[in-house]
Amino acid sequence: MARLPAQASTAALRRRLITLSCCIASHAFWAVPGRSPAVQVELRRRARARAWVTEA
Repeated sequence: MARLPAQASTAALRRRLITLSCCIASHAFWAVPGRSPAVQVELRRRARARAWVTEA
């Protein structure tokens, strides 16, 4: 989404972000008992670190 031109509709981007967030939140990985918020934070941290490496 960051690569879209500045003229792109923010409403469309917001809807896309909400859709992606819902997909992540409802994924089967998170339905398994024992998934703590700390695990979620760590997964996000690793995903961000990986994205930064691929972008650089």
